[in-house]
Amino acid sequence: MKWMRRIFISCLMVPAAAAAYEIETHAWIMHQGYLRSDLASGELRTRLGFDRLVEQQPFQVFYELPSIGSRDAYLDVVPDPLFGQSSDAYLNPIYHRPPTPYERQRFVYTSGPADPNSTNGLFLTPHTVGAALVRGAVREDDLLHDEAGQELRDADPHGDIFRVFNHFYDPINDRGLTIPLGCNFVLSQPCYKSVDWALGTTDAFSTNFSPMQNRRNHFSWNDAREHLWQALTFKSAATNSAQYAVAQARDSGLRRVYWNSSLKSIGHTVHLLQDTAQPQHTRNDRHNPPGNHPFGTDENRRMMEAFANLRVTGNLATTGGDFHRIFRNMVNAQPAAGLTSPPAAGNYPVPKFSTPLKFFTTRSSDLSVEARRGLADYSNRGYYSDGTKPGQSDDYDFPPQDLTDPGFTLGYGATVVQPGYGTLQRMNLYHEVPDLVAPTHPDACEINGKLPVLSVSALSDFQAVSSAALPMSSLSFDTYKCNQDNLLPRAIAYSAGLVNHFFRGTLEIQAPPQRVLAVVDQGVAHSVDSNGYPRRTDNNEIFGFEKLRLRVKNSTSDILESGTQNTYSQTIGGSNGPSSGRMVAIARYHRNPCYQPDMSGERRVTMPLNGTLQPPVNCPTTGSRTHYDEISVSAAVSVAPGDFGTGSGASFKDMMFDFTADPIPVNATDLFIQVVYRGPLGEEADGIALGTYDAREPMFVSFWNNTDYYNQNGAWASAVGSTGVYRKAVKNFQFCAGVGADRTVLIQYNSLGSPAMSFPEPAGYMRFAVIPAKPVASENVILRGNPSFFDPQPPIVYEPPAIGVSGTINQANKERIGLATAPYPLASAPLASCPTTPPSNSEFIWCVEPILVRRGLAGGKVAQPIYLTNSVAPSPVPDAGSLPAFALPPVQNVASNYWNTSLTPCPLLLTGWTVNLEEILGLEEQLLSL
Repeated sequence: MKWMRRIFISCLMVPAAAAAYEIETHAWIMHQGYLRSDLASGELRTRLGFDRLVEQQPFQVFYELPSIGSRDAYLDVVPDPLFGQSSDAYLNPIYHRPPTPYERQRFVYTSGPADPNSTNGLFLTPHTVGAALVRGAVREDDLLHDEAGQELRDADPHGDIFRVFNHFYDPINDRGLTIPLGCNFVLSQPCYKSVDWALGTTDAFSTNFSPMQNRRNHFSWNDAREHLWQALTFKSAATNSAQYAVAQARDSGLRRVYWNSSLKSIGHTVHLLQDTAQPQHTRNDRHNPPGNHPFGTDENRRMMEAFANLRVTGNLATTGGDFHRIFRNMVNAQPAAGLTSPPAAGNYPVPKFSTPLKFFTTRSSDLSVEARRGLADYSNRGYYSDGTKPGQSDDYDFPPQDLTDPGFTLGYGATVVQPGYGTLQRMNLYHEVPDLVAPTHPDACEINGKLPVLSVSALSDFQAVSSAALPMSSLSFDTYKCNQDNLLPRAIAYSAGLVNHFFRGTLEIQAPPQRVLAVVDQGVAHSVDSNGYPRRTDNNEIFGFEKLRLRVKNSTSDILESGTQNTYSQTIGGSNGPSSGRMVAIARYHRNPCYQPDMSGERRVTMPLNGTLQPPVNCPTTGSRTHYDEISVSAAVSVAPGDFGTGSGASFKDMMFDFTADPIPVNATDLFIQVVYRGPLGEEADGIALGTYDAREPMFVSFWNNTDYYNQNGAWASAVGSTGVYRKAVKNFQFCAGVGADRTVLIQYNSLGSPAMSFPEPAGYMRFAVIPAKPVASENVILRGNPSFFDPQPPIVYEPPAIGVSGTINQANKERIGLATAPYPLASAPLASCPTTPPSNSEFIWCVEPILVRRGLAGGKVAQPIYLTNSVAPSPVPDAGSLPAFALPPVQNVASNYWNTSLTPCPLLLTGWTVNLEEILGLEEQLLSL
């Protein structure tokens, strides 16, 4: 069960607007744990892509996308008995569960005490990343729907269950809650151990992966991981499907729902870890209410959680009934008013463990009870609960059952006021509470290394929390306060640690040495369908990038396990999990639906640069950037043990990912590449590691045959009718990229019987699209072209120059740009000036660099002529002087994509480059300040 529980709801009826009792404490712990986790800020958010989402509603399904139910929904689907998701999330709308006011009322207290009708905490931001975690922590305590009183919420679509019966774990006896008649009052039916319920396993201690068959907890650790995988990779339709556009829009929304579902499931799991910081949940001490529940317990057994909730909320109104009376009398006793002070979140160090189970208990690795380091181990070993005080239970040796144990010392506790008795001084029994994780951490109420574990007073019965079995020893309010002041900061730190563990898998991505990721020959015949998807003419598949080269490294940090000197390498690969380790690349992008093969759908500028930008032609009313993100997913690559190192021994591995079945569209914008691994990760049989690379957007590079004019002593002269100068066709052509020795052929044209570029005019023409690496300080994308000409050849060898370019920016700093206006967001206009790195603040910035138009040809960011020269004088730019625009459309031939097959070194010159006139490829970069 938990700090916050169902026990009051059945015996205390309060208005629906009032807060419940102990759920608020879980909400507070979860929020404080989130704030201390890596998920709250920094690199992890960028790696997950959260920095590009709207902070207040990051996972809301956009209004222009189809949705099922609430646009802030989460999924409650039946898991596959062995692995993955068996239910189609689209088939049954009831699987899409909405957020409710029930959770939002608990969000009021996520920052501490507040008026129940206030808008404190997460109340005004109930859909943030942190709120998704808190929502799970709140809903893990769901009751049967008809027992919730006026605290109504949506019903479980699979049938209500008593989740709370599965919230106990006794690490000494390796058991869940034991109650008369059996769990759920079904004869002889055992309750699940909370570790199994939390992790979704039949036996959390098994060395073999053992997911719980037909589990009723659909928000376990296993489910959180599956939802994460789906949030990253889910795609339902093949690219040649007639419903592809509809599916892409629908899937974009569903991936957001999966994000909500993953985070909420983590919140459920962390709730169960937080429960182990309550000794009753680790010492098999049930504390269910009386009334219509058989075998109910009295107020004393239920006081710990109620008192914690009072301190968290600061409101007597949230207690109700007899608890209200008890707490009111205590608060009115001025000397004891400090007992109800809010608990501190503290700064207990965030622990690290090699498996999620070890956050609960390390009984499988630490045989000695005194050496165990899980949160359940700490609370079970160090603290009494009301039903397991000395004389009431012989199940536990720690703390001692014998009050004469020499480990006890007597000390003063809190002062209390009792009517008729005046101000009294309570005496406490102090004992060591071993902490193997942070033994030097300063604890509250600590005296000489010991903490108060029991109170002793002749008037203990007046405190309403005394034990009939041993009236001279009790757990008083001041004992509970000290216990909570030490247990709650640990619950927060362990919560943060478990969140960090879930997201620990880290891949680092680099561009290949050639500074190019992918290339496609834009001359392949294609058109654009009515939905703005480019499609090949020959097979109607998406026209785009089919192979992507990256360098990938497993950068997951080794785990130095808390409380030990043991280091666990976070290796990946193998098949000891539910499936073999595999890795996929995911391209995340928007699209430019204005794109056309002739480039008329791009922003253009005519050279020489005159500052006038020409807008896209015949662009859809939706604009030149789709409103929602889409993905292309590569074929999986198997990962074997040893393929990737870890820690200091890790190195980058060259990878080629195959997108043939799901190409990255040539008109992609806002392009990010994610590489995701799933499989064995460290000590876990099934884990996920993720890396994200912000690539440059597809950059168009064009070359044309400009031999109808030549450079004569630094000026253009017509080749028509000139003596000794003639127009030439380009026989072969290589388009290369690289740095130094890593120059590599990307595209090569060497077809027999036809030239790479025909005579002008019309101009022989080539245009390629390249996904370049993001620029670094010392290296940009280095491009060069190698042509060879038909005989006769000039006699002098000349090496064409190479140029460096920084790639194309066609990206917004957020997924959604502009303000939301029904039914679509109004996109802001693209900027005329693009910063090198789009800012990450809340201001919407959209950068779209134009392409160059030279001699009437819409080229690309790089648009370069191939021309002849008869002098060493520098040639003029082809846009200067009187060079006319071509009257006829250019002729594009199709080349061979070497990048997609094998890396081929690029020579300085093609064979046959000889004699008389210098033929050069003038590679000039027109640097635009855009």
